[in-house]
Amino acid sequence: MRSQPTRTFAEQLAEEARSIGASFDTADARARVAAFASAGGKGGRG
Repeated sequence: MRSQPTRTFAEQLAEEARSIGASFDTADARARVAAFASAGGKGGRG
């Protein structure tokens, strides 16, 4: 459900992209990505 139906779909998508980007720009997110990257190739699927 869109939070502000008065905005266009493109504006809503742009806002969603900004909020997702902001959530990845945290120390916690960077630590999780680094841990994931360092574990690459050490098991998992395949």
